[in-house]
Amino acid sequence: MHRLIGSEATNTIQNARNSAAWIMDRGIKSVLLVTSGNHMLRAHFELRRLLPDSVEIYAEPLKNYKSMAPAYDNETSRLACRVYETVTGIPFCYQARRAVRELSL
Repeated sequence: MHRLIGSEATNTIQNARNSAAWIMDRGIKSVLLVTSGNHMLRAHFELRRLLPDSVEIYAEPLKNYKSMAPAYDNETSRLACRVYETVTGIPFCYQARRAVRELSL
C-alpha cells in the first residue's frame, strides 16, 4: 500500500495534478481520497478529471462534523456553495440560504 499526503500544493487543482502524476507514475489502479467533507466534491471532481477511467477513486470524508456544518453567514460556506454549483450545475445554495432565512423569521 502506498500513502501520499499532499503538502507542496497551494490549491485543489495543483494538489490534484501532483497526486494524479504520482498515481499514474506508480501504475496504481485504485485510490482512497480523504479530505474534509466540505472539500470532497471539488477534490474528487479535480482528481477524476485528471485520472484515466481505469483508476477507481474511493472517497472518505473526514468525520469532523463542525467543519461540515453549514453556516450561511460566512465566506467559507459561500465558497462551498459556489464550488458545489460549479461542479454540479445545480443552483442549490441560493434556495438553501433563502429557506434558512425564512425558517429563522
